[in-house]
Order: sequence, then structure tokens, then C-alpha cells
Amino acid sequence: MGTAVKSWSAYRTNPLITWSATGALVLLPIQVLLGGLTVTQDLKPIIVTTHLGVATLILLCLLTTTLSSWIIETGGPKSNPERSEYDAPEKGGVEP
Repeated sequence: MGTAVKSWSAYRTNPLITWSATGALVLLPIQVLLGGLTVTQDLKPIIVTTHLGVATLILLCLLTTTLSSWIIETGGPKSNPERSEYDAPEKGGVEP
């Protein structure tokens, strides 16, 4: 719930962040109900599969929220087409 509230207060003008955070919040009660059904209905495959699918959607929503806000705040990853810090020999990379 905190993620959705913060997204609406800090990123009100960015619909990708606000709606992905809100989507995770809306899916959470559904996930809780499916979790209860998973336990009480002897692990019926359709319930377990739906429970896993909703969990995946929640993860997708929260990753979208996190990565989008990170890109806005930091400008995203910096890249140098000639040389990356990951290619630097002192960081364990390979010398070109």
C-alpha cells in the first residue's frame, strides 16, 4: 500500500508508475484469497496456477514501478559505446 501511496504523491504526472503501483495493490487481495483457496482446496492445479499467475503479475507491476522511478531519478544506466566499466580489466573484464 505504501508503494501505491508514494507513487501517487511523488509521481502523479507519470501514469506508468502510478498505475503499475496501483495494479499491484489491487491484485494483492486477490492473491491473498487465492492463497487461502490453494491451502483449503488441496492444491487443485487451476487454483495453484492462478495463484502463481497473479504473483507474477504483482512482481511485474512492482518491477515496472521500481525501474521506471529509478530511471526518472537517476537518468538510467550510463553507457559508453567505446568502453563499459564492466569491460575494465581492473574490474575483472577482458582487455580489448
